Amino acid sequence: MKYFSTINGKWVMLLSVTGVLVVICAKFYFIPQVDRFLEMSIEFDMKQNMIAFEKIIHIVANIADGDEAVVRKALLQIGEDPDIPVTLRRSKSITLQYGNAPTRNPENSMEEEVLKTGIPLLNKTEKEFEYIYPLRVIEVCQECHLAENGKEEIPLGYVLGLAVSTVPLSKLHDSKLFFFVKDLFVTNTMMVGLLLIGTYMGLQFIVIHPLRRVREQLKQRAESNDDELEIVSHDNEIEDIESYLDELFLLHYADNRVSENTENKP
Repeated sequence: MKYFSTINGKWVMLLSVTGVLVVICAKFYFIPQVDRFLEMSIEFDMKQNMIAFEKIIHIVANIADGDEAVVRKALLQIGEDPDIPVTLRRSKSITLQYGNAPTRNPENSMEEEVLKTGIPLLNKTEKEFEYIYPLRVIEVCQECHLAENGKEEIPLGYVLGLAVSTVPLSKLHDSKLFFFVKDLFVTNTMMVGLLLIGTYMGLQFIVIHPLRRVREQLKQRAESNDDELEIVSHDNEIEDIESYLDELFLLHYADNRVSENTENKP
């Protein structure tokens, strides 16, 4: 423990504590923030894909020009195509109009919530990201669909169904952005390490070594008067220097008093 009472020891301890804090910040703050940022980028991409998918449905509905069979056939083919990573869910209105289809019913409380609120949600599971996007009624939808009572015109903005898309979690770490952020983190960590090492070397050259030389010189002067001085060695360079200076000052003061008394004698 004596070593850590020296300036050099205190600086090494400061470097060690700083290094530990950097690691803790990286583990519990930086890395989670990076993951969250990547999740937000994936969510943005999934949302944009869903907006594009919804526009395709609207285009199909407009081209069909009121032909309900054409739109239904297109949607069924989209739902059954394994190369299109989107699953369609039905609202209560669609179920009442075309009958119950178990594979098209909402599968969990989050999907039911999106049907109710019309707010898209990103659900993260152990294996994948699931984006639930509401498909709202526009004017062209009113040509074929009715309200839940089966009589009135379906209102604009009503959530007619859901488009559910999934992306495996592995895509999070396959992203080029992940490698960029990772490289940036490693580079910054190395720069912090080099900065600490450079500061340590500078402190050694500018402060610690000069202090040691001053201490040795004062120690030598104090030891040359060891018959008159009570030399106490400390573990800290500063305390040693203060002690030597105090002892030398007292010696010098005593010598001056003796000289003055000698000169004043008749």
